[in-house]
Amino acid sequence: MSSGVALNDSYRSRLRPIDIATLAYVLIEISVILVFMSGKPGWLYMLFFYMSAVCIVLLMIAFPFDEFSRPGRMIRIVYPVVLIVFFYRALGAQLFMVFDKPLDYIIHQTELNIFGIDPAFAVQKYIDIWLNEFMSFGYSFFYLFFLSAIILLLLLRKWSCLEKMILSSAIAYYLCFLISIFFPVAGPRFYLDDIYYLPIIGPFFTPIAKIIVNSGGHYGASMPSSQCAVAFIVAWRLGSDVKKLRIPAIFIVLLICMSTVYGRFHYLTESLTGVIIGILGLWISNRWQDRFMKQRENGSAANHGR
Repeated sequence: MSSGVALNDSYRSRLRPIDIATLAYVLIEISVILVFMSGKPGWLYMLFFYMSAVCIVLLMIAFPFDEFSRPGRMIRIVYPVVLIVFFYRALGAQLFMVFDKPLDYIIHQTELNIFGIDPAFAVQKYIDIWLNEFMSFGYSFFYLFFLSAIILLLLLRKWSCLEKMILSSAIAYYLCFLISIFFPVAGPRFYLDDIYYLPIIGPFFTPIAKIIVNSGGHYGASMPSSQCAVAFIVAWRLGSDVKKLRIPAIFIVLLICMSTVYGRFHYLTESLTGVIIGILGLWISNRWQDRFMKQRENGSAANHGR
């Protein structure tokens, strides 16, 4: 009996906030599929996919390989990033489960009421081929920014900062994905395509940005901007823990957020909502991870005192 209790305590001690956040997201997705997608084509495949994700998280918790090697520790902390890539791909089949058409008109009318004009339409008079390139570079750089931040923190062995960044980014992504399911939005490049009188063209980064969006983006997953949410999180974490990168990180996140609107990939409302979600993800992760580490230290001290 005591060995069973010890095994249960050991399993619980390896349960990290990132595991709980990921399991919570997957269980919500399973519930959404059962309620809104049951009986529709592909629903069993989606159910199997998310059940497999549950198994992966449980395996990560069950096997303490992170305690024996640095690569194991890296995998233990970063594994949700890989899952998020697959979660995003799966999102494409779920976007119109609740509503059968995009809800762009709500956001567009809201922005007209606030600004009197669509922000992307308003900046058309400043469009220039080199500004197109600069903004497209900023939009395309997001993915490298996120990956580079992970690699840098791994090289610097800033494990606590890395884990907080992954946790807050995962929370932001999960919230963005769920909002997209219940509030599908196509984005201004689709809904307002007929009002833009100047095309965004350029020789190098502009085509790259368009390829990224056209090949990897989902029609209906525009609200909110997960790029802005995660870019803000990465910039904040780097600026807080690597002081020399504070100014470059601020510049990059501003560029990414502006490029989402300039390039007509997101409404201004979506980009601002993304930043708010990023702030929320940071707040939750800081409090949650700090409490987790404190409880772990107290538990370790109690075990040594026995």
